[in-house]
Amino acid sequence: MAEPRVKGVAFRSVLGAADALAGPEVVAAALHALGPDDANMLQLEVVPIGWYPLALYRRLLASLEGASGRGDAFLRELGAASVDRDIKTVYRVFFRVLSPETVLGLSGKFFNQYYDTGTLSVAERGRGFARIEYRGCEGFDRRVWSELLAGAEATLRIAGARSVRSRVLQGGGDGDIDTTIEGTWE
Repeated sequence: MAEPRVKGVAFRSVLGAADALAGPEVVAAALHALGPDDANMLQLEVVPIGWYPLALYRRLLASLEGASGRGDAFLRELGAASVDRDIKTVYRVFFRVLSPETVLGLSGKFFNQYYDTGTLSVAERGRGFARIEYRGCEGFDRRVWSELLAGAEATLRIAGARSVRSRVLQGGGDGDIDTTIEGTWE
């Protein structure tokens, strides 16, 4: 089986969000902690339209989490800020005219634009409620799940949802390839 990959734009978004949230010193410390090979790849070789090893993305999230000193809370901030950066540049108007429920219906397509492993499906949805299932997400760890799920919440907020809340029903940890979440909003 081929190594799972993530789109280069995800790296660019996370690095830009980390710089905005914690400052260039934290990003520099995280890159330094990764070592010269990973740091050079991230700074010089990663392009938005390319595909790169998910393992590198995991190492980047772990390094940013450590350099920030803020743990999982920082990963969640990164997830939300990364989505906000991506949507601001490309999809903002599109998301503003669609309901959160409609955006959820499109979420599987967006997921596969960023990851070449796994699927996202909306198992159940209604006004202000959804149950989302991620299946076959090889190579995900708790950091990727945390960043990803915070990004999903941010997507709903951008689409006009208020008081967004989510909870993991199953999975979402190190080595979990399947995760089910439930979200509610007003």
